[in-house]
Amino acid sequence: MACSSPPSGSLFPVGEPTLGTCTTAGASTASGTATCVADADGMLAAIESTVVTCTATDAFGNKATRSFTVTVVKPTPPVFMPIADLVVDAEDPSGAVVTYALPTAMDAMSPTNATGPGTATVSCFPTTGSKFAIGTTVVLCTASDAEGIQATATFTVTVTCTWTSPLVSGTATAGTIAPFDETALAAGGLYPITRVQVDAGEYLNAIRVTYQQGSAAAASWNGGLGGSLGTPEVVLEPGEVITRVLVGHDSYIASLGLETNTRALRTLASSRAQSGPAITTTPIGPTSPPTCAPPGSNARLVAVKGQTIATANTGTMLLALGFVWAWDAPATLILPDDIYVEAPSASGANVEFMVAVTNDAAFNCSSESGSLFPVGNTTVTCQIAGGASATFIVAVGE
Repeated sequence: MACSSPPSGSLFPVGEPTLGTCTTAGASTASGTATCVADADGMLAAIESTVVTCTATDAFGNKATRSFTVTVVKPTPPVFMPIADLVVDAEDPSGAVVTYALPTAMDAMSPTNATGPGTATVSCFPTTGSKFAIGTTVVLCTASDAEGIQATATFTVTVTCTWTSPLVSGTATAGTIAPFDETALAAGGLYPITRVQVDAGEYLNAIRVTYQQGSAAAASWNGGLGGSLGTPEVVLEPGEVITRVLVGHDSYIASLGLETNTRALRTLASSRAQSGPAITTTPIGPTSPPTCAPPGSNARLVAVKGQTIATANTGTMLLALGFVWAWDAPATLILPDDIYVEAPSASGANVEFMVAVTNDAAFNCSSESGSLFPVGNTTVTCQIAGGASATFIVAVGE
């Protein structure tokens, strides 16, 4: 038996997209010169194939001929499916043990498999079941396909220590009461407050809090608009957080006072609070930290909740307000367990490792990942800029 060029063991060229209609992965098209290939999303495309023809001849000179195609597809990294960020409550001042499902990544290799692309092998650091510190930690995931081609993706785990105040309410009862709660929108403080606005008239008609979500912002009015005093506001500067709240009220909410870590109390007031009869002013905030609060940490306002009330005579106004507070922790390192490897040569071994840190803090390690480690034990020290340090061991055996 003999096969036409190229023979077995030859270098086959990478196929390029070509004309042809595809309905099934692995089927031939374009008069047999192309093969239908499915990508990681299941989309089919006709890729140029090399046709190999083999002829078998018996002792009497009888011949039989068969052909097959070789399709070489450009290496394609695995493709991650969408990954959701996680927000969990702290178990204690050191954070929480977080268990998560490994993300899924589609393996685009073996694309002519009629059952479609397979699933790549995924690993993540910090691993599921790790203790995550209070704050936000980026989890790095790596997907490897059957050919060793890799792709990476990330998601965040935010561990929060929060406390929600009771509502401070006006005395009005006649009307339709509607609650609102922006606790989930703030994600436990992951999205910091950058602006607080009210719509003011005789009382405060509505409130709008802006939560900064990366380069975007989320904000919506709760209550009615059109007050005679407009929409006074408090705008926070970068790094500024609200540390104290005062709510003025009688029949409805009449004023809102906000104090920050850098500026004195500023009050968003209605005409009732400015010149009317005396109103009751109530401070809203924690009197003592919860058990999950790290030692020495301070509370900051992270979300608002409350009630509006709609009446036929006065329109919609704020009836009650409550607030969610969070306690932050200093940046924390998450290191790998001690690493043990065998040396491929007398000079040692190149060892890769991963280190995570909360809140995207700057840090450095005494040895970089991928460095050549000599035979024996090497202590790697990682240091947060202006913060804590931690160590692990890389042991290289002969």
